[in-house]
Amino acid sequence: SRATNDLDRVRELLGPSLLHSFRMALLFIYTAILIYSIHPLLAFVGLGLSLLLPFLSLRFLKILYRVFSINQKYLADLNNFVQESFTNISVIKSFGKKDYFIKKMEENSNEFKESSKKVTWTTSLIWPTVGLVSGLGVCISIGVGTYLVIIDEITIGGLSAVVLYLVRVHFPLVGLGWVMSIIQRGRASLNRIMEVSESADEFIDPATQIVTESHL
Repeated sequence: SRATNDLDRVRELLGPSLLHSFRMALLFIYTAILIYSIHPLLAFVGLGLSLLLPFLSLRFLKILYRVFSINQKYLADLNNFVQESFTNISVIKSFGKKDYFIKKMEENSNEFKESSKKVTWTTSLIWPTVGLVSGLGVCISIGVGTYLVIIDEITIGGLSAVVLYLVRVHFPLVGLGWVMSIIQRGRASLNRIMEVSESADEFIDPATQIVTESHL
């Protein structure tokens, strides 16, 4: 499980999440400069709410890390149980323990299912929250920009450009929720992999009767 499922999560952490984060940062900075060149107030109004996202992200990251860690653990337990059951299926049949293992399988499956529900619920909560914050910035900018057009501080074309820039940066900001989920799932999986690489087993060498330590 750690060599397959967890390793895939780490690969996603080092691939798509870094790519999207770098792209989003460049796009945000570039958009801020363009909007500021049109009118500084619209830059602060339109992108100011986006500054709340790091604080929201810290809160969400803690929750995501906890639910992803539990989910990966239940997945590993389920994989181990299935593998051991198939490996020792002749022994299970010999002792007539089929019903017990079927019940145990259902319990492990239900634990993983309920854990996966929590993961899905938590992840689905992030996307609308991030989208709401960035969407409010667009709405407020339209209101403030309309007033600036009325008092002839900017043109209608300038306001249209600002709105288009904000909409352009809106989708990467919404994708921040997806990036956060990948990062925390990858962190949880990476810690599970590191537990194996950093663990140590003690055993007694039959030839010398000396307790030695072997690192996996």
